[in-house]
Amino acid sequence: MVPSVNWKPPGVHQSSLWSFTGTGENPMKIFISYRRDDGGHAGRLQARLAREFGEDAVFFDLNTIGPGERFADKIREAAASSHVLLAVIGPRWLAPEADGKRRLDDPEDYVRAEIASALKQGVRVIPVLVQDAPVPRAEDLPDDLKLLAGLNAFELSNERWEYDAQCLISSLKPKRGKSFLTPGRAAWLLIPATALALLLVLILPRYLSPETDGNADGNADASNVPTPRPVTPTPTPTPQQEEALLTTPAECFRQFLPKDRWISIVYGDPAYHPVLRQDQPKGGVAGILFTEEGQQIGAIRFKFTLTGKDGRGQDTGFFKIDKVVGPPPACHPVEDYSNISRGGPKDTLDNFDHLDLSLAGRHYNLRLGYQHDNIVALFRKKVD
Repeated sequence: MVPSVNWKPPGVHQSSLWSFTGTGENPMKIFISYRRDDGGHAGRLQARLAREFGEDAVFFDLNTIGPGERFADKIREAAASSHVLLAVIGPRWLAPEADGKRRLDDPEDYVRAEIASALKQGVRVIPVLVQDAPVPRAEDLPDDLKLLAGLNAFELSNERWEYDAQCLISSLKPKRGKSFLTPGRAAWLLIPATALALLLVLILPRYLSPETDGNADGNADASNVPTPRPVTPTPTPTPQQEEALLTTPAECFRQFLPKDRWISIVYGDPAYHPVLRQDQPKGGVAGILFTEEGQQIGAIRFKFTLTGKDGRGQDTGFFKIDKVVGPPPACHPVEDYSNISRGGPKDTLDNFDHLDLSLAGRHYNLRLGYQHDNIVALFRKKVD
């Protein structure tokens, strides 16, 4: 028996929280976790997601928990049974209260309980940074939230709100050929699919074989037997093969990129990716290989110089572009790039400045940043 649409993962109780009216066999379930300090940004995000996925697809405590319902139980249950939890993190998310204590250090803190429940159940968790908040460090988090520090964060800025929100929405939608099925339900659905495949294997040879396709006497009629056409199946690449396609550079890129100090970034990915992590020296040259739709379209080399502290007491510095090259096989040098965040030399970027660059006839936007001893990068379309 195939479970119903309202099927829940084992150990998660049925709730009246999720009563979807959206279409589709398995509607999206999005949980928004936030502090009251960031309620304005969270509410704006909820409205945008509800417009895209439907009101019933988004859990937002002010709208979703009814009078008389146990608040703590409902948020834990909803967080653990979601497809994705968006952890909205503002500048005071980690800050202590007036008494000097942090709410996050309290095991009964709602925000901590929401995220911890989601992480424990294997729910996809996305840190959503607002008001220039930094990514939380593992050492600043309680034990049940330390995994949060290793997740790719997404930035929502006031200046690019609609664009950033649309990028986030795109990342939430399932890729082609995938759905929002939970692992348990997917396993149930494999049973009838496997049975059907076995049935086809047993029956089809009977009808396609010349020995059984004949006249009324059971003798084969060669004139009526079609000549079978050879079928060459198109193999579906495994995730490992797809990863190899993006991370094995063409020969010219292999010579251009510094060994063990570069990463591959896919165009349109809304998350920042670490180019150099905390355990890697920041001095010297680093690089990025740019890809789009499985094609390698260019690469960049740059150097980072640490200069001191910014206004929030965070380490900061600037980036110097060493060289940009275009697509293979030639990988010709590219001079059409500029810093569009401020004036000055086009090859010098302050922390998280926007670099506009032209690759293969199209304009792209690159942001490089230094944060918590990580050098991170974001690659997307040109920012107007």
